[in-house]
Amino acid sequence: MFLERSDLWGARACLRLFGVPLVLIAALPTLADISVWLAVATVAPLGIAISKTTLLVHEAVHRTLFRTPWLNELAGRVGGMVTLVDFASFDRLHRHHHARVGASDDPQLLDYGALEGASRWRLAWHLLRPLLGWNVMHMATLVRERIR
Repeated sequence: MFLERSDLWGARACLRLFGVPLVLIAALPTLADISVWLAVATVAPLGIAISKTTLLVHEAVHRTLFRTPWLNELAGRVGGMVTLVDFASFDRLHRHHHARVGASDDPQLLDYGALEGASRWRLAWHLLRPLLGWNVMHMATLVRERIR
């Protein structure tokens, strides 16, 4: 059951993972009217929600989010817009990654290469840095892929 692709499952995932950031963004003006600190407190959950949207992009690249191919493409492109990732570039880059996992020319080695035997602090930093915008260097990789 869980291994079968389903358009319904994909739709529910999109509603959940696109919906949360949209609700938080829409609520920001109201929260700021109540208290600036309430709006500021929304930033971390918003960052987490937007970061989770990358899961949709990843599953869309693998064509496992929906059974219907064009829905994978649509969700991947929308998720890419939300996360500022060019879907076509990420698609090519990620396919190259799967062809070269662990090799020195694996374009996504930066994502996991230093994690084997990592300390708890290193793992925590690895999980925290996307929420702080630290992974901007990945954008350069995607830009280079787009230029190809």
